[in-house]
Amino acid sequence: MALYLPADCIKETFEYLEDKDLRSCLLVNRLWCEVSVRILWRVMQNFNTLIACLTNKSKAILYKNGIKVSTSISRSPLFNYIIFIKMLGINTINDEITGFLKHQPSTLQKHKSMVIITREILKMFMNQTTLIILHFDFGSTNIPNIPFTAYPGGKECLSDLSEFSCSSDIFPEFFCQISRICHNLQSLKILFTRFISNGLVELISVQKHLKTFIIILEIGGLKNFENLQYVTFPQLQILTFEHESPDYKRLIRLINFLKNNGKNLKVLGLGKEIYYGNSFILDIVNFCPNLRSLRITYKDLYTLKYILIGYEQLESIDILCCNDDYILERELLEMIVEYSPKNFHEIKIDMGCNVDLDTAFQWNLKSIFESWAKRVPCIPLSLTITSNLESEIKLQESNVELLEKFKKFGVIKEFKIFNDMTEDWHC
Repeated sequence: MALYLPADCIKETFEYLEDKDLRSCLLVNRLWCEVSVRILWRVMQNFNTLIACLTNKSKAILYKNGIKVSTSISRSPLFNYIIFIKMLGINTINDEITGFLKHQPSTLQKHKSMVIITREILKMFMNQTTLIILHFDFGSTNIPNIPFTAYPGGKECLSDLSEFSCSSDIFPEFFCQISRICHNLQSLKILFTRFISNGLVELISVQKHLKTFIIILEIGGLKNFENLQYVTFPQLQILTFEHESPDYKRLIRLINFLKNNGKNLKVLGLGKEIYYGNSFILDIVNFCPNLRSLRITYKDLYTLKYILIGYEQLESIDILCCNDDYILERELLEMIVEYSPKNFHEIKIDMGCNVDLDTAFQWNLKSIFESWAKRVPCIPLSLTITSNLESEIKLQESNVELLEKFKKFGVIKEFKIFNDMTEDWHC
């Protein structure tokens, strides 16, 4: 008599498998197939299968409007895959529908057909599943304005939403509806464009459990940050700005935001395009005393020293260097070794175009690593260097042996180099 592990044990084990391994498990037996399918289909795997899951009523609507569904798709699938899906990307659906319509008759009105298919798919989602992650992806301008939260089951489908990403210029009706439903987001990622739809600020303001807030700025974006500067998120732990930083005039608003939300921040990533000045550094140290990770532009050693001494819990720093002299980058590393707090263990340095990596490796890295080895406790160091130069870096054999030696002794955990010619060299 064959013995089988309980389904719960299999599921817990399969959670650690990669997709390619899960697909192999589909063929073992029915139990393994059922467990693997549930995990794989948390994210849509096949658009034709998605169409096959549509109700007969929805398929009839497609047929009535001249949208043909092949015989293989029209048959009911083995599983109701929709109930497994927990992450939905609206832009992904949009792209799949666009590809699907390419195989339809050329006489079909493409925009009307896209609206019809999108509507029927979203109705199916709203009625059958509960989403955890929703990406209204950036650049979704071709997506029709369909208020899917108004569909039957929409409130239940989105009430447990934990992660949401979008751009600031999508339909105001969407933001108004979703702000009434989603009050428990833990992660929010927004691309701020020149236009900010009504309802977005409200959506942000009603969040009480937000832990991660990622702000991506286009030129001219974040004009309405004044509407957010006094909003409080009691559980906010991660705040990052990507691409363009807020300009100097808006730094005051950012400071006001940090006054209200900086105490619990663990990660702060500031855009690298603008140097903020010592007074701003002083403010963020005062308002964000518990940072573990900081990304910022580096201008002088005094500022760096102030940061290292001010953050007793700092573990990682990501720096854009603004100086033309590579010697200063060496001094930067020496200062980190001397003044960084005891739990510090990760350095990322973006040199831009200011220094040739071939020249940079003439630094006396040996002395820096030897100094790190004397720290108590000595937590293995991860060091990443990035350059925009096109010159290829080829480490001398002696440097490779040096890195391997310190890695063996537990001084280095990882050493990486990224540049245009050598995308990823690591030890």
